[in-house]
Amino acid sequence: MKGWQAVTERLLGRRVPEEPSSFVVDCACGRQVSGTRTRSHQIQYCAACGTALFVMPQSAYPRPRGVSRRPAPIVQARDTAAHPAAVTSDLSDRFAGAATPNETSGRKAEKSRETPPVPKTQKTPVARPEQPEPRPASRFDLAKVRRKLLHPVRLILLVVVVVIGLTVWWTVQVRRRSEAERTLTTALKQAQQSLEQNDLHEAAVAYRDMRAALDYLGRKDPQARALRQTAAEVIAAAELSDVSLFDLFREAVETTSRSGAAAWSDAFRNNYRGAWVVIDADVSLLSGVAADRTYRVDFPLVIGSERARIVTGLPGLQRVIPEVSARRVVFAAQLDEFRHEPFHSEGDWCVVLRPGTSVLWSSPETLKKVGIEPDEELQRVLAEQARLLEDYQ
Repeated sequence: MKGWQAVTERLLGRRVPEEPSSFVVDCACGRQVSGTRTRSHQIQYCAACGTALFVMPQSAYPRPRGVSRRPAPIVQARDTAAHPAAVTSDLSDRFAGAATPNETSGRKAEKSRETPPVPKTQKTPVARPEQPEPRPASRFDLAKVRRKLLHPVRLILLVVVVVIGLTVWWTVQVRRRSEAERTLTTALKQAQQSLEQNDLHEAAVAYRDMRAALDYLGRKDPQARALRQTAAEVIAAAELSDVSLFDLFREAVETTSRSGAAAWSDAFRNNYRGAWVVIDADVSLLSGVAADRTYRVDFPLVIGSERARIVTGLPGLQRVIPEVSARRVVFAAQLDEFRHEPFHSEGDWCVVLRPGTSVLWSSPETLKKVGIEPDEELQRVLAEQARLLEDYQ
């Protein structure tokens, strides 16, 4: 404490004058002991009960400016040496036995005579401002919810998120379109090189990539339609069945007679289902309306007494087949079923082509890739089908 006081005096450049500070300490007996603080702590004794009381020393720090405090009146403690009888009397009164009821009532009456009762001041009631009655809380406050949702900060954050999302989406779309354009160029070049080398499988892979790029770019111009037609013909030629329909019919008859219809159904499903076949035959409308038509393909399949018919519901044939008469058509399709139907009027066997896979052939060059050399009549049919495809598209 003295060190802090010295530092204060050194900073201020002068000694801080100290005013006497008084203290008042309450004793446990109800009396008060007062006096003046000193530079060090002190011990004061209660004059009534003799209890030792600890007093803090004078503060070493100067008081703030503008704060003046008058010293409290000093109450001199009674000198216990000069008045031993008073101290003894006070102690005897404090630690004496409990007074009788008569003595207690007498003391109360005497005390009431000595100190007249202080009249209580009547408090003036303060008028409070009227407050509006609280409205009953509703379960759903639409205005409060609207204020929370349409907060300016939230709206700004929402706009920022939407702008960022649109920017990312646009960037991704631009990048994908650029990749699709590059794929279209490279795939077309690779497909043409593979066709020149008679590698149908590599050409089919390249044409698939090219067709996917055209679909992503959404191109429907004449060049894109011609590329899609060539891609369909090349894919059909690459996945052409290794077994002709005549050999397939012979295997079906032999397997069914030897092991039953279930064995042939399993063999067809595992080995031939989904394979492509190229058919050059007369096609006529069999039955059905425009939305669901069935066509009969006049392609004779006869082995002994067994006969087979080809039935298809290919929607692509609607482009070239008239409703009243048959017409020669060169097309490719995937095999879907080859089932045995005994006691049928038009044959015991039915070859079903998969719907949605018909490809009207239009190019003599791709037809040569499957081993068919087109004559003049066939070239005329292919040219007519190419014209019909252009008109239909």
